[in-house]
Amino acid sequence: MDHPGPRQTVTQTSFPFRLDDPPTDARAALAGALDRAWLLAGAGLDKAARELCAAAVFHHQPLLVQDRALLRRACAVLIRARGFSLLGRLTRLTLGLDIQVRLASDPVAALPALSRQQQPEVMVYTIDPTRLIADTALIRRWSEELVPDPAPAEKQPQPTPNLALA
Repeated sequence: MDHPGPRQTVTQTSFPFRLDDPPTDARAALAGALDRAWLLAGAGLDKAARELCAAAVFHHQPLLVQDRALLRRACAVLIRARGFSLLGRLTRLTLGLDIQVRLASDPVAALPALSRQQQPEVMVYTIDPTRLIADTALIRRWSEELVPDPAPAEKQPQPTPNLALA
């Protein structure tokens, strides 16, 4: 069985990110799809999680480009579901960041759980695959590294008061 049925529930750790802005219909639909994909990956249904996430990403590409919180959530789902090819394409499309993910061949010796190495034109991440489902803190840190909050200069400029009128 690829997906839990309508009466079967998946009980796993809830998604580690919150959206602070009130949802629009598209935002709510994307967030809901990402939440379901997160739960599927946590239940070991990685393929189903990747398929759901890929469909949501494809349908909501413009929203992901505009909304870093949702983009960060999509990256977290793809990390948990081992969707590294789609993760690389998504970061290239939305952030201009080329990444490559390698699974550690000897997870016991893979310390730390995640390492990165800058190579010409690509950032290579090596991950301990045994920690992807259970270690939500690792997934959160990695997602935040991939999709950081915008720098103050990138945020919406605040209106400058007109001092001549004061």
